[in-house]
Order: sequence, then structure tokens, then C-alpha cells
Amino acid sequence: MNIDRRYINQIEVLTNIFTLDKGNLKVYLIKRTSEPYKGYWMLPSNLLMTTETIDECAQATVLDFLGIQDIYLKQCNIFSKIDRLPNDRILGNSLIGLVNEASLLKKRKTIYEGVWFSIDEIPKMVFDHGTILKDCIEHLKECLTN
Repeated sequence: MNIDRRYINQIEVLTNIFTLDKGNLKVYLIKRTSEPYKGYWMLPSNLLMTTETIDECAQATVLDFLGIQDIYLKQCNIFSKIDRLPNDRILGNSLIGLVNEASLLKKRKTIYEGVWFSIDEIPKMVFDHGTILKDCIEHLKECLTN
């Protein structure tokens, strides 16, 4: 079977991991170490492989970037702007996860520089990750108030 290349898209699985710290909602971001946007912050994410589900990719991403296993993740949104990334056609699939302080105390070490940021003090972010994060924060607020 020949597949028309016009219909082939990659999928980036973006995890928006939140915690409450003394009543302050925080999100976990990773510092980018390469250009473009070196030194900016990003959501923990990976490209979806053909051998895994979105949930498997998201769980592996959380383990790689945060060192935490088996957290509950909820689908949030799909981002499909043609130019969301400068050189490739990649759909963004965002998920929301909540972790408590006990999970954070048990986490294993990772090689990534990650920081918990208050949602009121989000730094400069790569590509469209800021837009995706804002969307997830709004979604989370709606879920918490309903």
C-alpha cells in the first residue's frame, strides 16, 4: 500500500505536570540546552513512536524528565497549526498530570534541568509551549471549579 506523504504527520506528546505547593499551583518546565531557543523553557515532551500509544509515550516522558512513574494523565487538547514548529509538521498532543509532594520526594534523579514555576511567573518558553501551557491551565481551572 502506498501512503500519500501529504497525510503523514508526526505527533509530539507534551506533558503539563502540575503540583500544589502551599496552595500555589506550579508547573514543571525543562530548560532547553540547544538552539533554537537555547536557555528558554519547555514542557517535558517527546515524539510519539509508531510502537507506542500516546499514554505510553507520556508516561515515558514523565519518567525521563521528572523521574516519576505511573502518574495519572488526562488528555487536554490537540494543537495542529501548520507552522507550530519552524521546520517540521508536528501535531501537539497535550496532557495534564497532577503530582503530590510525596511523589516528588520519591523521584529518581534525571539528567535534565527542571524547575517548578508558579503559574503566575512563567518564563519565556520555546515555540508554542507557552500557548499550550496557558490552554492547559485554563482547562485545569475549569475542571477544578466544576
